[in-house]
Amino acid sequence: MSKSILFISTLSLATNPRLVKEIELALVKRYKIDVICFEFNNWSKEYNDELLSKLSEVNFILLSADRKPLLNWVSLTFKERLFRFLLRFTNLPVKAISQAVSRRSDMLLAALKNIKKSDLVIGHNPGSMYATWVAGKKYNCKTGFDVEDFHPGEGSNRINNSIVLKLMMKLLPEFNYNSFSSSFIMSACSKNIKFQNHQQLFVTRNYFRKSDFNFDQQKSTQYSKKIQLVWFSQNINYGRGLEIVLPIIEKYVDVVQLHLIGQINDLFFKKELSQKKSVVIHNPLRQVELHSDLKLYDIGLAIEPGKDLNNNLAISNKLLAFFQSGLFIIATKTDAQFSFLNENLDHGFLVEKSMNDFEDALNYCIDNIEDIRRNRGNRFSMAQYAHWERENIQLNNTWSSLLG
Repeated sequence: MSKSILFISTLSLATNPRLVKEIELALVKRYKIDVICFEFNNWSKEYNDELLSKLSEVNFILLSADRKPLLNWVSLTFKERLFRFLLRFTNLPVKAISQAVSRRSDMLLAALKNIKKSDLVIGHNPGSMYATWVAGKKYNCKTGFDVEDFHPGEGSNRINNSIVLKLMMKLLPEFNYNSFSSSFIMSACSKNIKFQNHQQLFVTRNYFRKSDFNFDQQKSTQYSKKIQLVWFSQNINYGRGLEIVLPIIEKYVDVVQLHLIGQINDLFFKKELSQKKSVVIHNPLRQVELHSDLKLYDIGLAIEPGKDLNNNLAISNKLLAFFQSGLFIIATKTDAQFSFLNENLDHGFLVEKSMNDFEDALNYCIDNIEDIRRNRGNRFSMAQYAHWERENIQLNNTWSSLLG
């Protein structure tokens, strides 16, 4: 009889590609899979439904992220705010701390009644941490947790950040393993959290499937003779550095074109993009389509302005996708990206987090565009070692060890 894995997340499949990759790995290894996660009635719904259909062998327990039923949503929101307020002055039980971190914590706990047993429970996102720990006790099984971001370093709300750290300090040492998306995030956690000797701690970078990317010199830069820059995210909005680089790129509209891929914020479009002739906006793309289309561009912008500590420690999905596709990269000098490009010196150009030298980087690319295009195949070949199938080996071995 095959072993079973239960994944728990406060996000949807469409908004948590790292979870999807783990589910797909578990399917390849022929584990029985249950997933408790959420679905959102927004731009991501179409993609989420496609993923659910594709993963038809998986037993999904889907929870609504909408405000329905309204009374339940009001109750959960009240508890979240109440416990956040109380934690300023006093300690609370770990369950209350989890409710302060996310109103969805209670919904995950209630959903556990739909799962009879599991051999391994794996949590994604801080709001699922307590439910993962409870499930491990309930099923008397092994547990793991994926730390994709350094959550106590997200944003500028110090009180909320301290609450998340408190929850991590209490629960991360309780799991059989913790995976981290970058060595810098693992190091930051280790400085604040007393892990136990028997725990397995390891880094699993957010690389994508090798088959997602291909190199075709004939199809590269087909849009025009202009230099093609690309940036993508789930949301196109302020706080990502775009508002800094857009005026600079507009100065070079005759030779440069920037493609933005994602769901655009109306205010950002109105104030920053509506009059820009150098910018082409694309709707969000399915991951495979996005990765395939990267061959159409010259330069990927991995601009992360270091807006918070997590932003400084994380390796963005953009950077890894650009790297795997062989694009030349302009990346801001966060700790994680500086380290990554130092390991891969021929793949890009670093700029300061303030991006006051972005124009110098852009001029370098304009002056050297022929070399950049000529070396695309070499960069693609050198990146062939980096892909999810190789990166997941330690994760797979950890599952095998824990499941016997």
